[in-house]
Amino acid sequence: MVPPGRSWSSLSQCGSNNLLLFGGVFSDGTTADDMWMLNTKTLVWQLMDLPSTGTRFWHSAVSVADSVYIFGGYRAYNSSRHGEFDDVRSVVARETLLVRTSPPLLFDLSFTTIMKMGLSSPNFEIPPGLLPRSLVEEIRHRIQLCKAAGSDDRLYSDTDYGC
Repeated sequence: MVPPGRSWSSLSQCGSNNLLLFGGVFSDGTTADDMWMLNTKTLVWQLMDLPSTGTRFWHSAVSVADSVYIFGGYRAYNSSRHGEFDDVRSVVARETLLVRTSPPLLFDLSFTTIMKMGLSSPNFEIPPGLLPRSLVEEIRHRIQLCKAAGSDDRLYSDTDYGC
């Protein structure tokens, strides 16, 4: 099986042996909400079985290690007006999608959880001796930065610990 032809999509490296194809506009003017993975060693395409994130085109995608961040672009397109956007249906995509080809590291999950706990609890303390001192100092520093920036309620992605 091969993905249907399209334009205004993204094709990004994802890990060392995969390319990720996402979104775009088909030749008939309809927009795509599918995601395909190409194994560059076997040259076999696989349709990714993911919940629909909605159509997206003219977006950007960037690879970071075994992950791809997809952001920006538009959600809908009306081909009946010869390439003009339909103001009612065309919507800027504001959320960022994170696609991983491997599970997050336990360290990343633990750090994210500790950061969320530290931001949600005004009296959060890490018991002495539980974690290395340098890690505790880094956590305290980042919690202070986020609180000073007024980002207490921000959720962290699995790999982004800034605020």
